Amino acid sequence: MDGLTTPPRHIESGLRPATHLRDEHEQLERLLSQLSEYTDSCDAGRLQETWSKLENCLSSHLQTEEQQLLPSFLASNPDEVRSILTEHRRIRELVAELGVAVDLHTARKDAVLRLVRLLREHAPAEDRSLYGWLRQGR
Repeated sequence: MDGLTTPPRHIESGLRPATHLRDEHEQLERLLSQLSEYTDSCDAGRLQETWSKLENCLSSHLQTEEQQLLPSFLASNPDEVRSILTEHRRIRELVAELGVAVDLHTARKDAVLRLVRLLREHAPAEDRSLYGWLRQGR
């Protein structure tokens, strides 16, 4: 992987990093759909279980990007890195807020939908910029 000093730790399956990270976006999308469904059904057990999976997957995903990819991407794309980090901060804030609500069994559909919208807006921009850079073999 030219230009990357260290490949992402959890990308050991032989997949290119951009492909693996896009696959994670798809996994997050499935978890968000389940979260929305369980919020509607008031199934607290499944909601908590799905939330835990989503929170862990999302945290790992953001951490990989920030620690393994963005430092190399910074040299050629500082404005884009600042934008991605700002979005990651907003995502983490909303995740923290929603996590408390899930723990207290007060999660509301509108809060889940805010997270869904934020992640759905974030993913395509990241795919064009960071993942596009990765696909070019940077």
